Amino acid sequence: MMLIEKILNNNVAVSHDSAGREVVVMGRGLAFQRHAGDEIPDELIEKVFSLQDHETTEKLQKLVSEIPLEHMLIAEEVIAYAEKTYGKKLYDGIHISLADHISTAIERQQKGISLKNPLSWDIKRFYPEEYAIGSQGVQIVQERTGIRLDDDEAAFIALHFVNAEMNQNMNQIVAMTRIMNEILEVIKQEPGIVMDEDSINYYRFITHLKFFAQRILEAKTRTDDARDLYDLIKQKYCWILPITEKVASYLLERYEYTMDVSEKTYFTIHLQRIMKHTTFCIASPVSGTLIPLAEVKDEAFSKKMMGEGTAVVPEEGKIFSPADGVVDTFCDTYHAVGIHTETGADVLIHIGRDTVKLRGKYFTPHIKEGDTVKKGQLLIEFDMQAIQDAGYDITTPVTIVNTSDYGAVYISQNGKIHAGDTILTVEEK
Repeated sequence: MMLIEKILNNNVAVSHDSAGREVVVMGRGLAFQRHAGDEIPDELIEKVFSLQDHETTEKLQKLVSEIPLEHMLIAEEVIAYAEKTYGKKLYDGIHISLADHISTAIERQQKGISLKNPLSWDIKRFYPEEYAIGSQGVQIVQERTGIRLDDDEAAFIALHFVNAEMNQNMNQIVAMTRIMNEILEVIKQEPGIVMDEDSINYYRFITHLKFFAQRILEAKTRTDDARDLYDLIKQKYCWILPITEKVASYLLERYEYTMDVSEKTYFTIHLQRIMKHTTFCIASPVSGTLIPLAEVKDEAFSKKMMGEGTAVVPEEGKIFSPADGVVDTFCDTYHAVGIHTETGADVLIHIGRDTVKLRGKYFTPHIKEGDTVKKGQLLIEFDMQAIQDAGYDITTPVTIVNTSDYGAVYISQNGKIHAGDTILTVEEK
């Protein structure tokens, strides 16, 4: 049995439950012609709110005295749907914010006022479950009132559920959504990036982005140490890591947020999982300046007769292995070497133009044909100055001879590079 302690309107009263907790009781006409101390008939009770936070309870009492009971019950029906269908664990504030929003949206629609949601598409993409709840909410409103809300309202309702799950205010949720979209735009600018947006891993990546965006807004970083794992992914996901670094640079410039090693590690792992195609990297065998093959003064390379690739104007007379593999071709003049990589690519490194005429002079080999080599292992040393003084161009093309075996070869941006930096990203068919 519940007794009326305070009447908010004809449909709402404050009472206490059997445990002595203050509750808000709702039902059509339950307080009509009744007074404090009167018993509330059980058959009139439609909803009992028992909230943990006293401040939230006070806000709820104020709200229910101002909006129609029907609107409160619609909000509760949507919340019940979310909890039952998706198992959502929601903070108490959703009972206030959603009811207030739905009531305001209904009033706007009755007045012919339409409110557009500029983030509607992003919300649908980033929060698919919450958007589905929002769509159900729009349908419930129509079934209970006959009023059809705009489709954008599904996105607005969705944000209330995101807010209730993460316990953030609405401005933060909107800011988080914008950050997530900005990060995805940085990723998509990279050539060859195709994300599988229908996969479970994409859903996990978006979930990772939600909490990452939250940390950015709160200027927090991860507390775990992933340096050992980071060293591993630098080798395993070498083509993904530069994308992570570009995201890090963008966030530093835009939000003054520094991605630490742990943040970069888990971001890279999640990003790798959502790529549709398998790819691998070819590193620069020499430090210098990267230029297009079209600028190489040798038609065999500039016209890509030797496959797709790029070229380096060396700044150091040392050639390193661009990947793990086997030396399957090594000219006896030491000016060119072919590496059959573990991933199947045949990489040709050709030091200079017409340097075959030097017959090995100024070149010092550190490997022989048939050797197994590791990425970064020294292959050849050469005297840059002596070769140039002899009248030879030392521009060094690096190509994938069996380019036709692959779906695509993507070339890094031209400019200064160091030996070991990724210069080619190869995509499997």
